Amino acid sequence: MELIYWPDKRLTQECEDAEMDESLTELTGKLEYFVGKYGGVGLAAPQVGVMKNVAVCRFVIKGKDGQPEYGPPEVVINPEIIEESDVCVDSVEACLSLPGARARVKSRKSWVTILLFDTDFRPVHRTFRGADAVIIQHEMDHLKGKTLFDRVGKIKRQLMEKAISKMVNKR
Repeated sequence: MELIYWPDKRLTQECEDAEMDESLTELTGKLEYFVGKYGGVGLAAPQVGVMKNVAVCRFVIKGKDGQPEYGPPEVVINPEIIEESDVCVDSVEACLSLPGARARVKSRKSWVTILLFDTDFRPVHRTFRGADAVIIQHEMDHLKGKTLFDRVGKIKRQLMEKAISKMVNKR
């Protein structure tokens, strides 16, 4: 299992719901490993070529000095937005599968309530706000076959594609 990069077609495919089995434990372990290895704040299963509705996210916590920092990876299984804000926020986002790309995204909801399953497959209702809302929505986009390209205008997308092509071809 390796991190995959655009233009891999799996990044544009919708995922299937995950089921509780041994492969899920292996998958979540690999996702946590890659988030640590590459320093991301989130990673979705399709970014390692597995078409399951599973992601890991590092949400904001209060650090030892009282300042915000990203916490340990948390597993999110079969997430579904059940309620969302009417207010959208701007965010600058990056993506491990789009190396070197950063884009201003204007269509993220300021808060979302998600029904998800934890690693014991227990249902959890959780509300995410601010940066955490952006992180979970970004990862959920991956599960729906969407990337940052789908959140920017045509000209910005063309510029990003050209820059990322150069980065990916260097690998």
